Amino acid sequence: SPDLRHFLLAQYFEETSVVFESLLKYSPVEDLDTASSTLKDLEEDQGNIDILEQEVLKEGEKLADILSMPVKDALGRDVQVNYEADILNVHELLNAVCS
Repeated sequence: SPDLRHFLLAQYFEETSVVFESLLKYSPVEDLDTASSTLKDLEEDQGNIDILEQEVLKEGEKLADILSMPVKDALGRDVQVNYEADILNVHELLNAVCS
């Protein structure tokens, strides 16, 4: 659904922003225990981001496919719509997620 896709994309960008901001706040690590704990947190964050990325990519591709399908009116007649700009936008967002 469009709401799910929008939610997943927003969640993905929020999660990556939170992780990036947390990286900026880390001070130099003085002991091994702190370094180990920090690394574990970062690995967990990366795992969560990877899962979100896969969901975003899957839903984005579904959306691009749906936008590429022919549109018919209630009587079954072809309706001429051009979603090329929307499809391009979806692909640009997916590329942003992948980079």
